[in-house]
Amino acid sequence: MARYLRISVGLLVVLLATSRADAQERPWGLTISTDRSIALIWRVTDQVAVRPAIEFATVSRALEPPLPLGIDDIGDSTSVALQASVLLYAARWDDLRAYVAPGVRREWISTDTPLEQSGFGVEGMFGLEYALGERFAVFGETGLLYNHRTSESTLSTGSLDLTTNSVGTAARLGVIFSF
Repeated sequence: MARYLRISVGLLVVLLATSRADAQERPWGLTISTDRSIALIWRVTDQVAVRPAIEFATVSRALEPPLPLGIDDIGDSTSVALQASVLLYAARWDDLRAYVAPGVRREWISTDTPLEQSGFGVEGMFGLEYALGERFAVFGETGLLYNHRTSESTLSTGSLDLTTNSVGTAARLGVIFSF
């Protein structure tokens, strides 16, 4: 454990030492995107940025018409997801920058039914970021993602476990407010 801590601190020192103060006048920013996430962005160097994010949602569902036995409410759910991406800037043309962004995601979903879900995912995105000014930029990215989700339910008749794996495409648009 102490060895991993020393390695982590060493990597952090190297990253901080290699980041140039004049490379980015505004190394921190707040991003808001169409995937319901809010993120911080830290531009470590001109070529590397780190983007941790949080996403949350609350959903209320009902069935119309009700199922036999009078079941019409299938419950409310709340989901929270934590994400982290590393943006690797590949090219720059004036105020337009291209990047690739590998990322990871962890999600928890709780319901007011006996069903509990959790999952994780990985993604690989390609994006473009365009600075509209000193403090404001827009971005768009697209790519592939893999999700693994487990669902567990304890019923009076027994328990049910379900595992889902999915691969698909993803796209998001967003804005960056730098400070």
